[in-house]
Amino acid sequence: MSVRVTVVIPTYNRAGYICDAIDSVLSQTYKDYEIIVVDDGSTDDTKGILSKYNGKIRYFYQENKGVAAARNRGIKKAKGEYIAFLDSDDIWLPEKLQLQLETLNNHRDYSWAYCDRKYVYEGDFKERTHRKYPAYHGNIFDFLFMDIFVKTTTVIVKKECFNCVGYFKEELRRSEDYDLFLRLAKKYRIVYIDRQLILYRVHKHSLCRESQELSYTTHLKILKNCVRTNYSYFRQKRKLVKLRFGDLHYKLARFYFFQSDSKIKVICELLKSMRYSNKIIKSILAIIGVSFSDIQIVRNKMREKWEWNY
Repeated sequence: MSVRVTVVIPTYNRAGYICDAIDSVLSQTYKDYEIIVVDDGSTDDTKGILSKYNGKIRYFYQENKGVAAARNRGIKKAKGEYIAFLDSDDIWLPEKLQLQLETLNNHRDYSWAYCDRKYVYEGDFKERTHRKYPAYHGNIFDFLFMDIFVKTTTVIVKKECFNCVGYFKEELRRSEDYDLFLRLAKKYRIVYIDRQLILYRVHKHSLCRESQELSYTTHLKILKNCVRTNYSYFRQKRKLVKLRFGDLHYKLARFYFFQSDSKIKVICELLKSMRYSNKIIKSILAIIGVSFSDIQIVRNKMREKWEWNY
């Protein structure tokens, strides 16, 4: 039996959260969907907890291969015309699917859609203000190249698009969504729903400070591959490339400043930033400051004065 939407929920050791995610799909005002849960090798009681949803979800178990592989399996098993993604610790508001599908029905030349989300802080995490992204829609490739503002759990996309651009790259253990969205954005137009239709949970299991370095380096890897793949396009966009790469190297330098005592790493990234961006004076001053100072003392003073906690 065919359905309009397949909701793909990858999960790994989220027994305490996944029921809320599934219940939020079952509470949708739009009902023509199926739910696929791909268990990526959970070692907790995920399978036992999900037994109460027999007949309401399609459950697949696999050895731990990463979230990209889990999502890909869900896409390949899907019966729906559209694929919507939901992380197993997040929650959809009841109108999410209905509003996105109504919008896509009214914009037939668009192949995917995304919406805004609201952050929900749990445990010891303090609530903070998140910047409001501009409402980019249509051809967003250049904007997406400069910043990742589309989040997986907000997206719904036509299944046929994966036949053209491919799936999540399973060799990427982080930012695999960014890589896919760049490929989608290069070929297909997207529509934005300016509503917070997702509750994005922030808790001790969802964030990893040590992964910030991996995030920046992976973004550089993804973007360099994107430039190589679309070389003729980016020949006319050299300023865009320089700005993006320069900014990422500057962010890496800032990360190493706060998280590492290695002056060499900080200076190397600042030099790379100078190669690409217009932050030359700023980088030179930073290099001089790092070279002739005790990095630990400076870092502590900055944290005390501005309450920086990178």
